[in-house]
Amino acid sequence: MITQLPIKPLLFFISIVIIFFASFHSYGKELNSSFHESIRQKNIIKIIVVEPGEIKLWHSKNKNLSSLFKNKKYLFDASNVSIECPSFCFNHDKLLFARNILSGNKGSIIILNLKNGTENILYKRTIIKSPTLSHDGKLIAFLSDVEWEKSSLFILEISTKKVTKIKDDVYCGGYNLNISWHTDNQHVACADIKGNILVVDIVSKENIQIEQGYDPIYSPDGKSVLFKKSKNKPYNPYILDVKSKTIKKINISRVFNAIWLFDGEHLLITKNVANIFKWNEWAKEVLLVKIDPIKKFPLFKYEGYEYLACTQQ
Repeated sequence: MITQLPIKPLLFFISIVIIFFASFHSYGKELNSSFHESIRQKNIIKIIVVEPGEIKLWHSKNKNLSSLFKNKKYLFDASNVSIECPSFCFNHDKLLFARNILSGNKGSIIILNLKNGTENILYKRTIIKSPTLSHDGKLIAFLSDVEWEKSSLFILEISTKKVTKIKDDVYCGGYNLNISWHTDNQHVACADIKGNILVVDIVSKENIQIEQGYDPIYSPDGKSVLFKKSKNKPYNPYILDVKSKTIKKINISRVFNAIWLFDGEHLLITKNVANIFKWNEWAKEVLLVKIDPIKKFPLFKYEGYEYLACTQQ
């Protein structure tokens, strides 16, 4: 036997449910919108990603992923050339990266002028990974002499082109930045091949272990280190407070890369968004993530490597 509910109470109940879900949906949109708007109003964000065969630029002003230059693309032969770890440098007008010729085991450190497209080849060697500029703009730390996931840490003095080997047995796997500078311009964070995160003094060449994990990246103020506990992907990012030694887990799934935003309060995260039944390793989405409390806002999707570089304008 089916009992029919009175019409008026039923309509009232349905109205309450509709209002609740509409309010909840509106609140979610408002939360995301205000979160993104607060970042957008403070700074214009530019993000670099690397697709197979092309470096591309995303701009928060127009929210478009487009060619690196207005009138031309930055193309490369992905079957034989790799672009490693691009990063903005020198007043955001230039891009630093390594370009490797895979068939010849040759690598170069490149400074690309983003205004006129000219390239300055700073240094040539065998395969080069993770070039990163010191905060004072005088030194570039990089990895080379690569043997699978093992490499050596080097320092290039830009003014003299002098190169000094600092440490062997440094981890260099994945499409991620494997090393980073402290704000004092004398210490570099890296991981050894056993998964120990080290802080290396480039003058004395001594090092201390601060945690276990991989791909350590100092925060802009040097007080925290972003890292991952496993070299496998996807992974969960963690943040280590250097002074207190406390660790915060960033609970976001399917992460392939994470870097600091310039304000030190947000992360940029690349995650894989492929359908599990139709796997596509290239399918990525970039998220802007507030660290405390954790809030996330999707920025754009693309198909390519997980390298990320960002700057403000």
